Amino acid sequence: MASSSNNSSTTSGLTNSYFFYGTHPLKVPNNVTHSNSTHNISSTLEQNTHHLSLHLPANHNGFSSTTKSLNNLVETHKDNDDTEVFEDALESLDDDYRTPPVNEKHTSSKQGEESTIDLFQALKECEQITQLFFQNHLNEALRKTKEQENRSLYHSLSHSTISFLQAGMTFNQDDIEAAVQALKHTNSMAKKYEPNKSWIPFSLSSKPVLNEYELHAKLVYAEALLIGALLTFIQDQGLFSFISGALKIKECHDIFIKLSKQNDPSKFSSTLSYEHFDSGVRMGNGAFNLMISNLPQRIIRYLEFVGFSGDRELGLTELDKSANSKGLRATFSALTLLSYHTFVTPIFGNSDGDLEMCHTLVERFLKQYPDVSIILIKILEI
Repeated sequence: MASSSNNSSTTSGLTNSYFFYGTHPLKVPNNVTHSNSTHNISSTLEQNTHHLSLHLPANHNGFSSTTKSLNNLVETHKDNDDTEVFEDALESLDDDYRTPPVNEKHTSSKQGEESTIDLFQALKECEQITQLFFQNHLNEALRKTKEQENRSLYHSLSHSTISFLQAGMTFNQDDIEAAVQALKHTNSMAKKYEPNKSWIPFSLSSKPVLNEYELHAKLVYAEALLIGALLTFIQDQGLFSFISGALKIKECHDIFIKLSKQNDPSKFSSTLSYEHFDSGVRMGNGAFNLMISNLPQRIIRYLEFVGFSGDRELGLTELDKSANSKGLRATFSALTLLSYHTFVTPIFGNSDGDLEMCHTLVERFLKQYPDVSIILIKILEI
């Protein structure tokens, strides 16, 4: 737009100036009158209120002036803006009222009835999936866990566990890769439930106490970490994989020790929830103690130097308590004991296997799973 050379004057001569109407430049004649006062601009009622009307002189050599009232235009837009702001506020208020909070059940507190119901339902459904697996319906169990792995931590852990067992039985590269991806998903879900850490690097207060859901999440993370370490050894036998797997096992071992110190029934809302948690903690600690205690003494000394510990009797006791519980890991603890007494002890020759306990476990689990292949194989070994 052309501007006046002197702002105080009411008129000025414009030379070599152009107005753009749409995309067409129109030259302004020298005799165009320019007014700085909006009150001197007349309004045209015949034109649409949303457009500026331009009066061309008879010779079509220039514009006379804009005839739309700027005051009316400003007032009109102001009213429209106020209306739009008010409508936007109503829409925002409506949206806030209709839309529930995101992840309401999994906030930092992770307390409340909904989270507890979800946990119970997840444990119940995963028990049914475990029964499918031990009844030789491996494909169906794997399909269900894959479809429902986003429902809860335990669904995701079940998918990772069954995928790992399939990879361990087939050694197929596709099965191994599927198990790796399942474990990554489980780890990412478990980390969401970690308690919020203070931005202060040190604190004089005691460590935060984990609630029920956070304890289960920490246990799931430790188990997934252990499975991931074992899968690393299956996937690659190189030096880098060995170091990576050893670091994962060390972290997992430390987590199980910390969880055993918080294994308190008063922290759980029901006996069943505690039994599931207790069986998992005992299975983890028992397996670690049993595994480390059967290594050569020279290796044990190095492992004890970096923080590992192994007590054979403690390991057998913990696994026995887990196997005789009603927890989700009871069957897996029983299989660990059966494998130790029928396979590990004859190879290492450290002690005689407890065949009487093996018969007791086999009779118990054959009543639950009469056609399970794994237990039938253990019967032949006994």
